[in-house]
Amino acid sequence: MKLRITMLIAIVIGCLCTLQSQAMVQDGFLKIGDQVPDFIFPIKHYKTKTAKISDFKGKLVILDLWAVWCSSCIEAMPHMQELQKKFDGKIQVIMVTKDNDAKIAKLGVRSDNVRNNHLPSVTNAAKLAGLFNYTTLPTHIWIDEEGKVKFIASSIEANEKNLSDYLNGKNIDLQEKIDVKLDRDKPLIVSWYPYYKGLSIYSFLAPVQTAYHFNGGLSLRRSENGTIKDMRADAASLSTLYKMAYGQGSLALLFSDSRVIFNFKGSMKYKSDPNEDYRTQGNHFMFQLMNNEPIADKKLLRYVQQQFDMVFNIKSSWETRPTACYVIKRISGAPEPKSKTDTLIGTFNGTNYKVRNIDWDTFISRLNYTTTTPLQLLDETGFDKEMKVDISINADWRDLNVVNRSLQPYGIEIFKEESMLDCIVLNDDL
Repeated sequence: MKLRITMLIAIVIGCLCTLQSQAMVQDGFLKIGDQVPDFIFPIKHYKTKTAKISDFKGKLVILDLWAVWCSSCIEAMPHMQELQKKFDGKIQVIMVTKDNDAKIAKLGVRSDNVRNNHLPSVTNAAKLAGLFNYTTLPTHIWIDEEGKVKFIASSIEANEKNLSDYLNGKNIDLQEKIDVKLDRDKPLIVSWYPYYKGLSIYSFLAPVQTAYHFNGGLSLRRSENGTIKDMRADAASLSTLYKMAYGQGSLALLFSDSRVIFNFKGSMKYKSDPNEDYRTQGNHFMFQLMNNEPIADKKLLRYVQQQFDMVFNIKSSWETRPTACYVIKRISGAPEPKSKTDTLIGTFNGTNYKVRNIDWDTFISRLNYTTTTPLQLLDETGFDKEMKVDISINADWRDLNVVNRSLQPYGIEIFKEESMLDCIVLNDDL
């Protein structure tokens, strides 16, 4: 069976092509309102071979940042030439690319737009283009008549109406185009989350790294509308993951591992020993699900089940079947082990489990998880669940006789039997 080391599924509300939401701007780049440095740069299709921004004082300058791989940039070239012609003398469109002349010439052989573009052009423009923080193209830099950055905008904003309104002194408010740099070698959640924390649904699954220590355990939080907001498992065994996925998260410690039936090939490597440090076993996992949508528990849990099934190549199901279990029963005629003290005590040290003045139901629950009972423990004593008891037992489950010898003075015994129990069955996904 092949196990993917890391699974990351994220659906993020928003466009990842041209991002226009608020984001971080890296230091060192020009921002709106900044004065553009007035250095000399080579320029083609212009009356001089070099130019600087101050040469265009009194005009609106639009730096059209483009690249040979940007099809939308190339498609828009005739439109930009039309705007230049219509507003000639009032604006100056300058094509700016970091690409070299050889790349552009090669593209021009097969592109009429590139070959027929006669707008002033700056190539190899690492210095000029490098003044601005952008990753997606096209990007337009509007520079006002005094040489200051007026707008950093998407190319869609370069239209006749906006230009006419601006030149006629009207107050136009173009949405700022702010790009983010997404590292494709990292999970999207890592690159994207610093900019935008509004997730729709996200889940993460990975093996525990044994160099680090985790407390372990499960947690579940709900939104104000009652839907599951966050599910998390730290240093969890495969059994625990599936118990959580089948809605037993809050009962995972009471729902015995013996009720998770491993019927798939290679299952032994996923068997865990609750008495051993998880770091020595190498088969525990970290999992988290975050949800901001009004999804019903049943549907969301089915989604988690499907993820686990896919990663572990398992077909899981919820079945009622005869299952080995422990049944605790009252010895006929024996008195009830009622408490004789008002002091609440509960200790567990190795195999010695001692309680004083504790509810009977709590005692049974703690036997099921505190002492790592190997089988589900069922109560058939008939005792009142709220009855206070004093009991001290040897909970060494390797030998049921040892356990029973410590229970018998309290008028109770445990028997290994078979009972019809709800179970989570893990089969091969054939």
